[in-house]
Amino acid sequence: MGFPLDSGLPLRTLLRMAESDVAITAAAKRVRKLSAAHFAFMRGLVQGLPVRDMWDRYLRAEGSSSDQRVMRSTIHWIRDAFAAAARREDRFGTARLVLIDVTRMPEEAPAVPSLEEFSVARGLEEFSESEQIAAFEAEYGKASQRQSRRARLVAKQLDALRWLESLAAQPPRAGDAVAAWLSPSVSGRLNGSGIFTLAQLVERINGLGQGWARSIRGVGPVKAGRVRDWLIENGDSLGLRIGRHVALPRRALDRHELQQVVSPATDVRPLEKLVVPNELDGSRGLFRRPQSHCLLSSNNDYQAILTWIQSKHGTTPEQRSAAKARRRGRDAGIEGPLDWLQYLSHTQRAYRKEAERFLLWAVLQKGKPLSSMATEDCIEYRDFLTDPQPRSRWCAPRNRERWSPLWRPFEGPLSPAAQRQAITILKNLYAFWADKNYVMGAYFRPS
Repeated sequence: MGFPLDSGLPLRTLLRMAESDVAITAAAKRVRKLSAAHFAFMRGLVQGLPVRDMWDRYLRAEGSSSDQRVMRSTIHWIRDAFAAAARREDRFGTARLVLIDVTRMPEEAPAVPSLEEFSVARGLEEFSESEQIAAFEAEYGKASQRQSRRARLVAKQLDALRWLESLAAQPPRAGDAVAAWLSPSVSGRLNGSGIFTLAQLVERINGLGQGWARSIRGVGPVKAGRVRDWLIENGDSLGLRIGRHVALPRRALDRHELQQVVSPATDVRPLEKLVVPNELDGSRGLFRRPQSHCLLSSNNDYQAILTWIQSKHGTTPEQRSAAKARRRGRDAGIEGPLDWLQYLSHTQRAYRKEAERFLLWAVLQKGKPLSSMATEDCIEYRDFLTDPQPRSRWCAPRNRERWSPLWRPFEGPLSPAAQRQAITILKNLYAFWADKNYVMGAYFRPS
């Protein structure tokens, strides 16, 4: 709800009302959802099954079954959520019913014998049947009534839970808020680290591996493991998978295993994982020279970039061997055609970075091949370097490795010096292409 500034209300009041609106909206977004697991747990509780066993089976992600405080508060919330769902359907009797805690009713009662057994045990064989019945009811009537009442109540609650489950149970979805499914203590910590949806959470876990929660204060290895297991259990409804690499320490993973974490795609990907569509690959670029006049065997811009990188001073065989040795055998596996990109010199890495950024921007944001970029496009890219937006798509911390789904080509806006270096490197790329007759001119001149 918005309030016009000419409403006559004091500014302080308007601000308080606006803050209240924000708080209400935020609270609405944080309303927790009910899943089939909540109903399965409560059915077991109503039927008198071992609570801790039911908790560990269905609600382990909520916390430890030894934490009675968490267990009590969660059960209280579930009952309240059940009652609220019933009230929304105008079933107020059902709402009252599901709030009754049958576990507080006497669960055990003295065994009730038959009338004949009772009469023999009490020496009443010679008494009339009416006298035997009166004596029996005097001793066992109340216990029998309690057992019968509890059994009827359990049956009614189970019927109510079956009806409510068909109405209120939902499967987790990738776009759901973490606060909708995880305990407030965990979801609050995740929100504080910029993780708001289950999709972001899965990306974080896959992107960092086993130690994904190490930098999140208050989410230790045990809680992190419970969250990971819950996501794995609900992978089908989420449509998201936790990679096998998450179960292993980083030192136990070789590079080829990590390269499988993110699939090649036409999306924000490192150069070795980027799939450039045929219509954007530059094979028919606007400023391409005829292939018969070109001194490169490259058929498209991607191949021409790789040739340009290889033309720069690279590492020696000795340096590559030393780099592999430092990886302690984690490079096991079949060598791929682009594996040489893992062993670049400092110069080659700098050139790859700038070409990679420009290619991603051209393909994903402009929808044009590099060999079709006009001077106006180059000027636009120069301006983009001052503030890559949206940041969630283009920017990430420096320590995100290239195999990770958290990798992005930028860390944030480039400094003036970094902008000048980027433009200088791209000028070198186009000068190289022009010199080899790949394009008709070194036209990257945005400054």
